[in-house]
Amino acid sequence: MVEPEAPSEQDEALQKLDLDLKRFKIDFERFFSGNLATPPDQLRQNIGKQIQYLRMERLKSVALRFKLNTLEARFNTLCVQFNRRLREQEEGGGARETPIPSPRERKIDTSHGVVIAESPDEKAVRALYDDLYGGSGRGKKADFDSFQGYIEKQAAQIRSKTGCSQVRFRITSDDGTLKLKAKPE
Repeated sequence: MVEPEAPSEQDEALQKLDLDLKRFKIDFERFFSGNLATPPDQLRQNIGKQIQYLRMERLKSVALRFKLNTLEARFNTLCVQFNRRLREQEEGGGARETPIPSPRERKIDTSHGVVIAESPDEKAVRALYDDLYGGSGRGKKADFDSFQGYIEKQAAQIRSKTGCSQVRFRITSDDGTLKLKAKPE
């Protein structure tokens, strides 16, 4: 029975480099999503030094050299992406994303639908109103209070006809025209 070889120093160095690359990619994404205050420049420099050190070493096998080349190519690709996104952010074209809002702050997605029960949530109705009239460029066709009354009236009619407890309203686009659709639930 053949015993497996213990990993060499070079194997361990390549494994550490691989883990650092994964951490760099995660930190890179965290920075651009707004969850990390500063870019991961120190980690980037450390990875560059590790690659330079491993290049100076005489790697024992072709497999180790291939793995180093693969890791170096991955690092270079990440650096190019990082630099591009950083440049876009500095020029104002690719502004840093804001952190993920809490469930209370999350924007209501009207394309998937807003559920209206007996007493409608004003934020949900406001989201429908804003998406239907605010972003269309058509100007305001109705004031918010009359829109809210219309939604309540439609929901009550659908509930009485179908016997359902809730009605899902969603906004769809047919040939560039925004429409309000309702479905009993």
